[in-house]
Amino acid sequence: MSSNKGIKEQWKDIAGYEGLYQVSNTGKVRSLDRIVKDKTRERYQKLKGKELQTTDNGNGYKLVFLTKNYKRENKYVHRLVAESFLTNINNLPEVNHKNLNKSDNSVTNLEWIDSTENKRHYQKTEIAKQNNKTKGIESRNRYIETIKDKIPYIIKEYNNNKTIGYINKQTKIGQSTISRILKEQNIKIRKTVNNRIIQKIGRASCR
Repeated sequence: MSSNKGIKEQWKDIAGYEGLYQVSNTGKVRSLDRIVKDKTRERYQKLKGKELQTTDNGNGYKLVFLTKNYKRENKYVHRLVAESFLTNINNLPEVNHKNLNKSDNSVTNLEWIDSTENKRHYQKTEIAKQNNKTKGIESRNRYIETIKDKIPYIIKEYNNNKTIGYINKQTKIGQSTISRILKEQNIKIRKTVNNRIIQKIGRASCR
């Protein structure tokens, strides 16, 4: 969940990229209209500014790519926001996401902290993830308990060459849940091709 609600968006030049890129207090990054030399470095071309797409670093942190003097660098969005909008009088080295959501780079969700505090926050994050995982398993198990009387019907129909989509329509049980039930019963899931179509093709070829 983003903490951007109620924030009036402001933009600032990114240090070292003045006149080229800006970052907002809501966690967006944009390029500015500018004139640069093309790849041949012989002619100039005008580039239109735009909001930059972010990419995930593999651990949930958002990155953007900035280019200056033909050099491309990747920058963490949360650090760009913190460096532009948060004072750091104690020269703290790391930026923390208060609500544990690494994709929420609003300035209100960020704070400068030291390494020790960041490690504690990381442990808190991992505990929260584990708790959410446990809650998810418990919730799923409770749901399976409420539909267990339909499991024999699901198995019977699937073994009679009915598709998961067909069983879903008959039982109103989600297709992913049906697949999970079948796998837990060691029933091999057929390829996701409409079995009825296969059967029709088979009958037509016999005519």
